[in-house]
Formats: sequence, C-alpha cells, structure tokens
Amino acid sequence: MTERTLVFGMGATKAGTTWLYQTLHHHPDCHLRSVKELHYWNSFDAEEQAYKLGELRDQMTALRAQQAAALVSGDGWKTANLDRRLQDCQSLATVLAGDRTGDGAYLNWLQDGAGAARLIGDITPAYALLPEPILARMVALVPDTRFIFLIRDPLARLWSHVRMAAARTAREGRALSHEANNILARILTKRRAPHVTARGDYPAIVSRLTGAVPPDRLFVGYMESLVAPDGQGPLAAFLGPSLTNAMIAIGVTATPIFIRLTRGQVLVVKVEDYVESARAIGNPKWRIALKHILPNVMPQLLVQMTLTVATAVIAEASLSFLGLGQQPPAPSWGSMLNTAQRFLSNAPWMAVWPGLAIFLTVLSFNLLGDGLRDAFDPRERG
Repeated sequence: MTERTLVFGMGATKAGTTWLYQTLHHHPDCHLRSVKELHYWNSFDAEEQAYKLGELRDQMTALRAQQAAALVSGDGWKTANLDRRLQDCQSLATVLAGDRTGDGAYLNWLQDGAGAARLIGDITPAYALLPEPILARMVALVPDTRFIFLIRDPLARLWSHVRMAAARTAREGRALSHEANNILARILTKRRAPHVTARGDYPAIVSRLTGAVPPDRLFVGYMESLVAPDGQGPLAAFLGPSLTNAMIAIGVTATPIFIRLTRGQVLVVKVEDYVESARAIGNPKWRIALKHILPNVMPQLLVQMTLTVATAVIAEASLSFLGLGQQPPAPSWGSMLNTAQRFLSNAPWMAVWPGLAIFLTVLSFNLLGDGLRDAFDPRERG
C-alpha cells in the first residue's frame, strides 16, 4: 500500500480535469476507478452527503437503463463495461454512507483491483474548495500523496462553462447563443453559480493548498501549458524520477493530439455519402462507427502514432538525461548520454552510440510515418 502514489486532482470549472482523469484512467501504470468524481472529501456534512448519494442513485438508474438497452441489442462488451461501472457506483455509495471517523474504507476502495499499478487517484474538481484541515487530512492519508491543481485562462474557462451550461438548459426553439448570454449575465452581474466564481479564485485556492500541502507534493499548472509539446517535463519532475512517471507524463501530454485528430476526422467522415446510406438503411450506430467510420479514420491515426512514438523517444531520452526518467543502473539512452558528457574529452565514443541509436530510431519512425501517409493518401495512388 505504501509503495503506491496517491494523486488528488482538482481544478477550476472546465480546466481539464476530465482530460486528466481519462488519461490516467487508461494508463497501464495507473488505477482509477470508473467513477470520475468521487466527492468523498467534500461530503462530510450530512446535507452534502445526502446530495452526493442522491446523485449516485441517479447515476446508477441511468446506468441500469443503458445496461438494459445494451442487453437488448446484444452488445456484450458494453454490457460488461456498464456492469463494472454500476458495481463501482454501488461500492462507492457504501463508502460515502459509511463511518467517516477513519478513511480506511475509502483508501481500500481506491486500491481495490489496482494490481501492479503504482499510482492510484481521485480526480474531483470541487476539492479545490476544501478547507485546510481537510486538505491536511488528505496529505496524511498515505506516505506519498500528490496534489495536482489545474487552472486555465479565466476567460476561456468561463466561456467554456457557459457553453456547457447553455447546451444543457437551452429550450427547444431557443438560440443557444441567447441562452449562453443569459447565463453569462447571471454569473457576472447577479453572482449566480457561486461555485464557478469561487473555483476561479486562483489566489485563494493556492493559498489554502500551500497552507496544508508540502511544496514538493503540490503541482499547479495551466492546462494550456501541459498539453504543449514540452509540457511533460514539469509533470514528470513533480511525479518523481522513474521510467513509469516519465511515461505517465509523456502520455498525458500526447493524448490531446489524438483526441483532436480523431474528432476532426470523424466530423469529416460522418457526413460522407456512404455513412448517410448506411444510416438510411437502418444500420445501428455502433455498426456505422465500427464498420464505416473507424476504418476511414484509422489511417490518419496510424500515421500520427508513428510520429508520436518518435517524439516520445526524444522526450524520454531528454527526461532521462535530466535525471527525471529511467534511473541507473537500468539502461536508458538519455542517462547514457548524461554519463558520457563527463568523459567527452577522453572517451567521446561513449556519447556516439546512444546518440546514434536515438537518431536512427527517431528517423526510422519518421520515415515510417511518411511512408504510411503516402500509402494512405489517395492523391499518391496511381
């Protein structure tokens, strides 16, 4: 238990915590349960506890309805996935309704099914509003506890939240822009939705975090910086020097590229005539997605994958060179270059071979990506 790192993720409204959860949830070295927002630490009050349990009951009702529909359609994979999510919700409800004098049941729930994963986590954005005594209790839960507070450009964050709220509440026949303007006016002039403005008060949140969390366990980062090409360095340094943490950091920063590419390609493909024809003859959505859209999106993803692997090789070598990746005596081209720099005057060949290996590997993946792009491009076919 003490060997695992426990990560708490929190953030301002629409600051990227969903992206952080999904990235860590699908990483092989991380274990996050299928319920994204747990709300354990902000539901000690009886009223809050009842509210969160009600939300969980509503979520379980919706999952049961989806499960029944999946059984009717014969979708076995979806049925199993929904069953797992339903079990997680039920066991979480037991934890939330249980005794809160100790946090053992909560910690056991987080670790259940973790296997060999080195990182477990609770990504709940609203934890940014917790008082210092609760934050201090979270710090003491396990020896290695880390806190990630994601922030975002205030205007972009506010407008993203307004658009989400408008899409949820807009009435039929009413323009989405009109509803968004009304919500924005209520937030700015009438101080409605106080949780939005409170979670956007970055100085107050950081002040509470720094008052309870040791500096080496707290990471405050802009969402825009983390998804930049060089965003993995600070996150890897925060998680600690190891190959696993370096891979987590590289995976976190590389994921948005594939999300944006996939979304863009799907938007293009789904309006093609063959997709409209498949929809017109009554094909179910899952068949259209798997048989018609996915095969036409996959080539672009394969090309991007080869290019991203090349970038990941350079990133891992850079982190290991700086001492943030694989640690000696385990081999890494980056750490070999770090060792070789001390002997450049006497033994320059020590730097040649790992540097050449990195160069040839990256060149190979880039050439493979170029070849795949040419092979899949209809304009290149005779």
